Amino acid sequence: MHLQERAFSVGALASAVLLALLIALPGGGGGARADLGGDSGTNDPFKEVRALIVKEQYEAALVKLDGLQQSQAKNADLYSLKGFATRKLGRYQEAEGYYDQALAIDDEHIYALEYLGELYLETNRLAEAEKVLERLDDACGFFGCEEEEELKQAIAAYKAKNGG
Repeated sequence: MHLQERAFSVGALASAVLLALLIALPGGGGGARADLGGDSGTNDPFKEVRALIVKEQYEAALVKLDGLQQSQAKNADLYSLKGFATRKLGRYQEAEGYYDQALAIDDEHIYALEYLGELYLETNRLAEAEKVLERLDDACGFFGCEEEEELKQAIAAYKAKNGG
């Protein structure tokens, strides 16, 4: 084996080990999405809301979120979930306001960024969706994340459908 090949093998092995460690750590790269999938603990105040959203019961989810408003007012997940539910109901302007609130609390909230990008595509604002993708790329870091990949795919599908 040449020295160059051996260096590549060691580098590839180190990358694989690092990736495996990241996935194995709590909150690592694997598992259900935290925003809609919920965390595995019992301290998730949005567990019922997420279950309603998965069942596409958006109005009921919004009622639950309104009930959590006071205790979770500084939690970006609250506004991200409100944005998601209202967007799915076609209330785009309201949803955009909720995403803005989530991002005012946490400007790197990956779910709010992904969903805002999707909203921009649904309202035919490709350039804005691409800017959000850049922000999501920064928020996800070196290894990227599922949300970034999903927005990339949504943008590609939008371009294919709309000839852009």
